[in-house]
Amino acid sequence: MKKLFNISAALAIMLMAKGLASCSSNAEPEPAPEKTVEVTFKAQLPSRIDARAIADGTKANELFFYVYDENNNNIAALNRHNVAFDPTGEASVTVALTAGHTYSFAFWAQAKGVTVYDPSSASTVSLDYGSERKPVAGNDDLRDAFYSLEKNVTVAADGTTVTRKIVLRRALCQLNWAIDPALVRQMKEAGVDIDGALVKVSVSKAYNRFGLLEGAPVQLDNYSQPTFDYALQPAEQLTHIYDAASEDYKNFRWLAFDYFLTSTAQPSLIDARLTIKCLDGTVLGPYEVSNKKVQGNHRTNIILTGTLAEVHVNVVIDQDFDTPDNNVGAAPAWKAAAGHHRLTHIEWK
Repeated sequence: MKKLFNISAALAIMLMAKGLASCSSNAEPEPAPEKTVEVTFKAQLPSRIDARAIADGTKANELFFYVYDENNNNIAALNRHNVAFDPTGEASVTVALTAGHTYSFAFWAQAKGVTVYDPSSASTVSLDYGSERKPVAGNDDLRDAFYSLEKNVTVAADGTTVTRKIVLRRALCQLNWAIDPALVRQMKEAGVDIDGALVKVSVSKAYNRFGLLEGAPVQLDNYSQPTFDYALQPAEQLTHIYDAASEDYKNFRWLAFDYFLTSTAQPSLIDARLTIKCLDGTVLGPYEVSNKKVQGNHRTNIILTGTLAEVHVNVVIDQDFDTPDNNVGAAPAWKAAAGHHRLTHIEWK
């Protein structure tokens, strides 16, 4: 009897073990762990365009880097701030991403310590143009800033380490004012000397928000009418600018340069004015232009020419900020619009 009980118990244990084995074989297999891939981005500032020390792309020296998932949600743990550029103008960022997943990446570069930009948000960079009582400084090359946007990049599923080269573009437009040396000589002969004079510039519209995922201004109903306060003129000339009157390229005395945010996809129209304050207290201007084209990553050059009796302007747009001024390459319609225009005095409301 005891022997029969032992046999029955053994059979029960064997059946139980078989049942457990059967259940185990029907269970869902555990998913394989997702692969992590190291991706390195090498962000490059535009090459120094010539011997000019202004707008040469070297003032921006720190990079802000942002990562977004396929739904454009920011992944804060992967963001990198205050990444330094090396002497060649390159900054490197390495992040661990999940193979097979899709991401977007935004890059913003600016001068270290500059307070006119706030890149702390992962959605927009805000710009500060000061106020009427306390305007921002004019002729400030530290306002030069750059960006790039890489959207919907899928990381290779095979787990291959990746290095991506990123070329940064200027986020802002640059508005230059210059004057024909012949007009400067006429002024001196008339007893008006602009050597050492201070210059002030105002523009009718500048946007306040740059969208990192748009790569363009956002909240377009939120804009400023900034004044860039009195500042010394640049020591350099504005060189090789197309002159519609002579249909040739000339060098001009540089009076002012200022950066502000405007449309990057197509030109916008603005009004602008320049005031010159001489050392002896003489105030010239304001010289005003209306409905002139500006565009992000472009230069607009406003040239004062003519005579003391009748000052004119020649407006030239350089379409490629990153190339020398002699590579103007302006579209025919823009070049045709670059003729001389009588300066009018517009009362801004």
